[in-house]
Amino acid sequence: MSATPQQIRQWTEDLAADPASLSFLPLAQAYRDMERRDAALRLLVRGLERHPNHVEAHYLLGLLYRDTGQGTKAFDEWDIALALAPEHPGARREIGLIAAARGDWAAAVRHLERAQAQ
Repeated sequence: MSATPQQIRQWTEDLAADPASLSFLPLAQAYRDMERRDAALRLLVRGLERHPNHVEAHYLLGLLYRDTGQGTKAFDEWDIALALAPEHPGARREIGLIAAARGDWAAAVRHLERAQAQ
């Protein structure tokens, strides 16, 4: 489900009023959905400066990096997400897919099975 213009406006206002607001995450997701990847990237980097242990922000940043062909950076973000939340299903799935693409079938199966269990 896409964010409404009203939601985007509200999240933008929240961030303007409080730069430490967690509204950066849904706003970054909305920008990603609208293919405004540069804006989403800036929001996530700034948000993670204030909230370095925010698992979903690392996961979403990994997705953005994957979208732009930066596989190593994507892997690093998902690896951080798993360090913070070892059973994060999205990060497990993405790392499993990377392992499969690399031909590391044992790691791929391990990660994908754990993702599916979640």
